Amino acid sequence: MRIHRSCYSLVEYSAGVLVAFTCLCQPLAAQLGQLPAGYVSRLNIDGVRGEIGVTLLTDSSTAATFVPTGLTLITLQQIAERDSATAQYLASRPHLKTAVPSVLAFAVVDSLRINNRPPLAATIAFWWLRTGSDQSIDDRAMETSFIEAAFWTPDSLLVDAVRPYWPQAREASVVAEHGADGEWQVALVIPDGTIRGRCRPSGPRVADDYPLPAYSTVWNAGRQPSGFTVFTYWGHHSRNCAATWTAEGSNALVEVVNASLGDPPPWMATTIVDGWRAAAGVYRR
Repeated sequence: MRIHRSCYSLVEYSAGVLVAFTCLCQPLAAQLGQLPAGYVSRLNIDGVRGEIGVTLLTDSSTAATFVPTGLTLITLQQIAERDSATAQYLASRPHLKTAVPSVLAFAVVDSLRINNRPPLAATIAFWWLRTGSDQSIDDRAMETSFIEAAFWTPDSLLVDAVRPYWPQAREASVVAEHGADGEWQVALVIPDGTIRGRCRPSGPRVADDYPLPAYSTVWNAGRQPSGFTVFTYWGHHSRNCAATWTAEGSNALVEVVNASLGDPPPWMATTIVDGWRAAAGVYRR
């Protein structure tokens, strides 16, 4: 997952610009930071062949159902206070001031190891929301934080392995295929909804530049979350992506995708990230 700082995996607001993130780069293992003590499970992620993520706008009422007590989400109004393009966008759309950015991402990972289990190759999709800056409800949480609204994979063994720690994990049809022409095709089929995307990379593959060691915290959804995950990561490389998305059905995510595509903010984009690796600790509350 673009554990992003977001570096994706999710979206980060920095210096007035909202960027989709999934980042991790530079020399090797020494680039990973030390995880806080007390984790109940440890994950290692390597061989990320591609992570395709699209920034979405989520209405505040939908987003509120996922937010732990004590945390808040970044809104378009907050972004507009520092970004003139967003302010201009909101001037004619005042009803969107309380909307919040989120990220829907698809990833293909060669190796996801949980504790001492054999590593699994995994195709996953996840939906993350970005919290406000420097917010924490636990001293072990570190740096940029997100809320995991949902996590999907077609691998029932992976669902069984992570669901004790990530209660949002569900088995679902998730496809992420990289064609010989370089185009990625992704699809997620969940109850009452199907989301499909095509992503053709363009421009140079660029190493993301961020301070190391890098960390992100991803909270389980819900008013009283059962726990959270701290990621340390490096090695993200990003490319622009010419993308098309479609969503059919009637569930909350389909509604968010269609609303986002209909009238997107100027910074809304699809990106592709690869090459990163991460270690993560899961913590109970």
